Amino acid sequence: MSTSDQIELTTKTEIFFSKLCHIAYLHGFPNLWITDLNFSKTFKKYHFIIYKTLDVIFYLFIISQWTASLKQHNLTQKQMSDNLLFSYAQPSLYSYRLALDYHQDKIREIIFNVFVKLKGLHNDEKLEKKMIRKTTILSLVFLTMVCSCLVFFGCQGIYADDAKFVTVITIWPDVEDTRLVAYLGRVVIYIIWWLLIMNVMASYNAVLTLMVTLEYQFKYLGKYFRELDLIFEEDISQKEKERKYYEGVKLGISLHSIILRCVELTQDSCTNVYGLHILVNISVLVSVMFQMVYTGRDLDSVFSTLATGTAMLISTGYFMWCAGDVTVEASFLATDMYFSGWHNCGENAPRVRRLLILAMMQAQNPVEITIMGVFTVSYQAFLSIVKSSYTIFTVLY
Repeated sequence: MSTSDQIELTTKTEIFFSKLCHIAYLHGFPNLWITDLNFSKTFKKYHFIIYKTLDVIFYLFIISQWTASLKQHNLTQKQMSDNLLFSYAQPSLYSYRLALDYHQDKIREIIFNVFVKLKGLHNDEKLEKKMIRKTTILSLVFLTMVCSCLVFFGCQGIYADDAKFVTVITIWPDVEDTRLVAYLGRVVIYIIWWLLIMNVMASYNAVLTLMVTLEYQFKYLGKYFRELDLIFEEDISQKEKERKYYEGVKLGISLHSIILRCVELTQDSCTNVYGLHILVNISVLVSVMFQMVYTGRDLDSVFSTLATGTAMLISTGYFMWCAGDVTVEASFLATDMYFSGWHNCGENAPRVRRLLILAMMQAQNPVEITIMGVFTVSYQAFLSIVKSSYTIFTVLY
């Protein structure tokens, strides 16, 4: 489909995802929706200029953090720890957006398959509401945690003993500089930090939404197969029932193949994000544990450290849990196919059984999201990451 074509938004999911794509675009993403967004050419022109400028500012901001240790010689233990943490964490986090930019065509194909192909063939309004509610709740909870981290760091800079509003360590201004221009510079740096993290949040939300969508596609399909049994309760001839059931099974198999294609595309486009997030998570958790041991015990420091650690745990948990949910829901599909009502068929039973056996063999293959084809993203993986972080800390400590 050409992006210049327009489609009518007929379901709540289409409207919801259209809004998400608009929000992502406003955060600097390319247009991920299957049609043109309803922004004027003038707005798009200035939006492009602004976000290209912000990209340059973000790069300079990250480089300034890398080089801060060359000039900043009066850092406290916590400031040195924070600077080390941000120097490697924030480039990795920002690369989420770059990875999704690179795979934007695959993401757009996923959206097209889900909202044009699948929704045009089958939809369930109750499950649709649950999917939207789950995506919204997960996004809002994590957004609240991330904003809490930024706010705590800001409060720590305001209420520190020297009250110099030092939040993020950059090459300028010096942490001991008390001039007005230095204070203004720190405020600008804090605002840039907010913009950078909100950009990362948009990337994170895009991946999270894709995972929840895949989970509910398998739920849709499982319910679809179970409801095929209702065909044999209709007031039509047995022959017509069997023909209608056979066509329904073929449609279900077609839906399954489209969903598996979406899983493949999601893995291709998001595997780098998952890999980077796991590395960042382990590094941040180890750093947070060291901060809790070696830094001060004032209230602001404790809250900022705990908020950072909690946000990383929740974000990684969401990634792992949502990918695990996809695996779990996919594992139910073969059973749903079995209870689709094939036993009600008469003369067409052998043909139907052969078709269902092939479909169930395909459905019994585990659907797993992996990183580089090696590390499986699942519930167990989340526990392994937390344990490995603590193991590294105990070895180094």
